[in-house]
Amino acid sequence: MEQWRQVVGYEGLYEVSSEGRVFSKYTEYPLSPTADRQGYLTVSLTDLDGKVSNHKVHRLVMAAFRGASDLYVLHANDNPADNRLENLRYGTQKDNQADAAKRGRRPTGENHVNSKLSDWQKRKIAERVAQGEKRSALVEQYGVTNTTISRIIADSRYAWPGHDYAPHELWERREYNPDTDSYWFFRTGDVKQVTREEFNAW
Repeated sequence: MEQWRQVVGYEGLYEVSSEGRVFSKYTEYPLSPTADRQGYLTVSLTDLDGKVSNHKVHRLVMAAFRGASDLYVLHANDNPADNRLENLRYGTQKDNQADAAKRGRRPTGENHVNSKLSDWQKRKIAERVAQGEKRSALVEQYGVTNTTISRIIADSRYAWPGHDYAPHELWERREYNPDTDSYWFFRTGDVKQVTREEFNAW
């Protein structure tokens, strides 16, 4: 039976189903996704400020039903357009590499086995290590080696805590709203609005 949940970060605006459909509460119609070059379905979502951004449907499904995560989203049947909840699971880079070897394919896009960690992920790793989390857990989650973790910690750009980067750099994405002269910052499962004065003080 198809189940519906609020889209994380767009509560009250959109819902996503266990069958991989996205529904607009405003228009009261389902959205029509488009496929990217790797075959992953994406939809454009508009927030309360009128800002439009694209999101992969498989990530919307997993965030709503399994919780937001930095892990890869893997498709059990290897079909990037099949975003049914039962076909999706979170996995590490190693999990994705194992799937690729098993099915005789090369992963593409965000699931490529040679894809590098984003700056956000590196800063998050540095933060979690500084807070006492075991490196073994990070190695498992991000599919990297202890050597990679050590290199991230040694890189001053990702120091935590420190003054080599501003706090706003810890967010994945930022958008400026000229109507309110303020900034919106986004990261997985979190959003923050700050005024220009607050931003300049960071």
